Order: sequence, then structure tokens, then C-alpha cells
Amino acid sequence: MKFFLISFCFSALLFINQNLLAQEPSFEIQSKGTNNKLFVPIKGDKIDGQNKFAYMFNSLSVYKIKIKHSKKQVLIKILDENENELANNFDEKNKKYATKLNFKCTKTARYYVQFEEKN
Repeated sequence: MKFFLISFCFSALLFINQNLLAQEPSFEIQSKGTNNKLFVPIKGDKIDGQNKFAYMFNSLSVYKIKIKHSKKQVLIKILDENENELANNFDEKNKKYATKLNFKCTKTARYYVQFEEKN
């Protein structure tokens, strides 16, 4: 009986954890500076209660944002420090969301990367 109860609790926790993880798209951001040949992963700070992350981007670097796992289409936005939109992954011609976005930074500053799932 104890084994059944422990197994049930463990399964319930896994199920709840999977549902919580499924709410946010999985993504990766990589950076390549002018002297680098390869892209390297970078980490940002999540803004509480939002699907937005803060990063320090360096001028003359290229940043690659890639959606890794999402069942829905995801809008990726890059915002400047005043939260003005600078780039997004929506292809106006085909009316589709690309799974990645490349951004060439021209000014060293704080930037935000925001994600929004679409139907």
C-alpha cells in the first residue's frame, strides 16, 4: 500500500511539473562577437511574472534566438531598454512565425527578449 501511495504521489508531481514547464516555450540565445568564429550560449535574467528576459548585448555582436520546444507558434520580440520593439520573427509575406531570429546589435546596452505564444 505504501509503495502504491508513494508511486501515485511521485507520478502526480511529475505530471504537475510537466504541465508547468509546458506553459513557457523552451529557447536558447547564442552570441557571436566580431572576433569569435562560433556562437556561444548566453544567459539572461527573467523578468518576474512575464515571459520576458533581460540581457546585456554588445555592439557589433550577432545574437541568435532559437525556439527549441513549443507546440504553438511563438512570437519573439527584441526590445530596447525603453521597451521599443527592434526586431521580431514574424514573416509578413508568409504570415508565419520563424523558429529563430538573428539580431545584429549596434549599441551596447540592456535589451529584452520577449516571447508570446500564438494559436
